[in-house]
Amino acid sequence: YGTGDVTIIHALRDYPKARAVLSSGGLDGRLLDSNFESCINWKEEDARLIWERARTLGDDFRIFNLLHIAMNPRPPRSYRWVKPQIDVIKINIDATIHDTVVGIETIARDSDVFVLGGRVVYLDYKMDVQWAEAEALREGFVWVRDNNVARAIFETDYAGLVNWFRFR
Repeated sequence: YGTGDVTIIHALRDYPKARAVLSSGGLDGRLLDSNFESCINWKEEDARLIWERARTLGDDFRIFNLLHIAMNPRPPRSYRWVKPQIDVIKINIDATIHDTVVGIETIARDSDVFVLGGRVVYLDYKMDVQWAEAEALREGFVWVRDNNVARAIFETDYAGLVNWFRFR
């Protein structure tokens, strides 16, 4: 084993029964057959192997690689507020949840981005996000009905609610 301290692994690997117990416990043959100088060297070898695999994946698929352009880049999108047509009111709805309180907000704007009105409702009971956003949409419907709006566009930042209506 050379000059140096003998670790427990080095001492046990020469005994067949101990070797069988270590192998059945999940240790593969690399730890028992390799000649490591210190007890921690096998971890360094495993870390090196993992790094080589990650580097190979990164080179092959360009995963999180800032040197190359991604193979499937996302198209640029505009995330700005779009003015509605002249005879349409745009209703922005949102819900906020904090512990056991739910806040529901509705803001109505015309084509000149003038705020026509709004509604804020606080509910003092616990609700999950889907129901809170659905309740915000219901409050938007109530505002449209109460103000006799003929044409309205509803805007929300909750993708689940949008997709529910979009794919129906």
